[in-house]
Amino acid sequence: MKKTSRPVAWKLTRIVKPFEAEVLLEVFKQAGMPAPHYLETSAGENVRLEMVYTQKPPRLAGWKCVPLADFDLAANNALEKPLRIGRTWMVMPSGTEGKKEKQRHRLVVEAGMGFGSGKHETTRLCLEMLEDAPVGKSCLDLGAGSGILAIAAEKIGFKQVVAVELDPKAVSNAKRNARLNGIRRIEWIRADLGRWKNERAYDLVMANLLAGLLVEQAGRVAGWVRRGGRLICSGILRRQANDVCHAFSSRGMRFEEKKVRGKWCALRFSRAVTYSGNSILVEKAVREPRPPFVAK
Repeated sequence: MKKTSRPVAWKLTRIVKPFEAEVLLEVFKQAGMPAPHYLETSAGENVRLEMVYTQKPPRLAGWKCVPLADFDLAANNALEKPLRIGRTWMVMPSGTEGKKEKQRHRLVVEAGMGFGSGKHETTRLCLEMLEDAPVGKSCLDLGAGSGILAIAAEKIGFKQVVAVELDPKAVSNAKRNARLNGIRRIEWIRADLGRWKNERAYDLVMANLLAGLLVEQAGRVAGWVRRGGRLICSGILRRQANDVCHAFSSRGMRFEEKKVRGKWCALRFSRAVTYSGNSILVEKAVREPRPPFVAK
């Protein structure tokens, strides 16, 4: 008799209108459900919303719930071969050597339970924006996933890197990825972004999250960017860009750039150096010179 495999994950699926997707995600959050480990949406008149959880969700009217006995988040996120991203990055699957390229930093990633192997557009967009960001002393990575962005930040010269992630399995995997890259100075924090108490400000903040969460937490996230610092936001569908841009612009952040890949986009903002009354004086575009390139 064949033994039935125990489910390792559950996939929730529902066809919704575009405006309903963000509402449903917010309802889930208010109900206390954890953030999904994997989220995919399709474009068009109707949206197919798919979310994968590693803990069994409650029965929900209108949702199709399928137990997954062989769903492998690691395999889903894993790289089959080295991946070149932008001008700066070479993402390597763990256990492979690959040819070294002098003008690219190597990022060795074992995706495991953390989102962010470099395959998804949102991660690629963050890495592309990171290579153009001024290198300061400190960097904050919100929703760290596999740790790839925090690791990349230290590789290009940030001395103090803090990575925040809610999922304990993702944190463990991210620490392993850091060791694979010879990175040992990142401060890993397991916390819910909405409840995390942070009193520090950073030269660069990266937030690869969902648009609804970015809008909801815009005031807190903007407050964590030091004067003259930069903010990179990703995990945003193209139709959601204006909402996210307005949320941060109304909190003292100056929009700088938008990058698009398929249906996804990323936004970069800066915080003005000086203030005059209630008006923000636009800062001069001064970039700190990068140190000489040394591939790691």
